[in-house]
Amino acid sequence: MNKNLMAVILFPVFVNDCITDPFESERDVDIITDNSSYKFADIIKIKVSFKNNLLRDIRIVNTGCFVPFFILEKKIDNNWEQVYTPTCNALYVEPINVGSGESFTAEINIQTSGIQTENPLGEYRLYFNLMEKGNNKMLQDKYLYSNVFRITEEI
Repeated sequence: MNKNLMAVILFPVFVNDCITDPFESERDVDIITDNSSYKFADIIKIKVSFKNNLLRDIRIVNTGCFVPFFILEKKIDNNWEQVYTPTCNALYVEPINVGSGESFTAEINIQTSGIQTENPLGEYRLYFNLMEKGNNKMLQDKYLYSNVFRITEEI
């Protein structure tokens, strides 16, 4: 038997009375838009994909219009500022459940007349409300944002 062979056993870690996967930081929730750039128009249509790489199920909070609730943020002077929130007058809709290892895709529409900024061209990202399924605890901030994309005059 090789004496230099060493066995490694991994155990869950307790942090703040919760069991934590030691590799949790290597897993992620990917929120990716279908393009890295969108042309400024009356309505900007973005397909966004959610990939749950966590070891637990998550929930995506909906607006009342069966679309994931989101906030559009623009990078202004190296700070992310909220410039758009969708409005919907419908009733409550159940959150979308995305199991561990599963994906979900949605199309969101942004009415550019509602973007509250002097110059609508620039870098943006989308913020979503994501929770752990079962306890409705919000996920860490690092899991709540999409990739950065641009709104431009031309593509």
